[in-house]
Amino acid sequence: MDIDHLQRHWNKLGEQDPLWAILTRPDKKGGRWTIEEFFQLGVAEISAVMEYLRGLGITARPAKALDFGCGVGRLTQALAAYCDEVVGVDIAPSMIEQATRLNSQGDRCRYLVNPGTDLTLVGDERFDLIYTNMVLQHMPPAFSARYIGEFVRVLSPGGVAVFQIPARPSGTFIGILLRILPIGVIRAIRKMDMYGTSRDRVIKMVQNAGGEVVDIRDDSHAGPHWIGYRYCVRKRSWSNGGDAPFSFKANTS
Repeated sequence: MDIDHLQRHWNKLGEQDPLWAILTRPDKKGGRWTIEEFFQLGVAEISAVMEYLRGLGITARPAKALDFGCGVGRLTQALAAYCDEVVGVDIAPSMIEQATRLNSQGDRCRYLVNPGTDLTLVGDERFDLIYTNMVLQHMPPAFSARYIGEFVRVLSPGGVAVFQIPARPSGTFIGILLRILPIGVIRAIRKMDMYGTSRDRVIKMVQNAGGEVVDIRDDSHAGPHWIGYRYCVRKRSWSNGGDAPFSFKANTS
């Protein structure tokens, strides 16, 4: 799968049933999500993320945040309650069009189509917080590896990225089938591709990009047939030297 195919796939989903494509609950397929219910789940999710960061001793207020794979802006708008500026990027123009239309946060939220395999459109050391959930799991490992390195690059000094990605299929019957069946057969059965990246490989990718993994938790967002993890990553060094001028700092006392 190339990046153009990935963009066409998600753009089509964004045109057909965008809310369900993001949160694929069976009872919500076919336009059954209400906007209010859908966006309220984003508020709850970001509240939990902030509580998670506080539990790690990361307490400073982020000025700028990046919502990677923003879809229609469910999490982008929720992040605006904590940040001065939030940028949502997505590969699908149809998703960005609807995110812009549904935006209720004015200039605090900005949405960009990101059609490439990097984040060059947002520049270096730009964001204090990067968050993404249920996005990297739908990309071939070559793409997710590139993006994880890009997260570290665009983090500001002292900033953190929180992301989720499955590691491997679980030991369930379906999980075993996922290990042994050809990808073409799996695609014929499932409507969305799912890919894993091992925990050790993720840690190495982060370190090679100049970051450090400060926390790893079990994560079940990929479903019961995958073993996955949530990672909290901090930029390990910065080009300007000295103390980080703002943003997140872990409480080590």
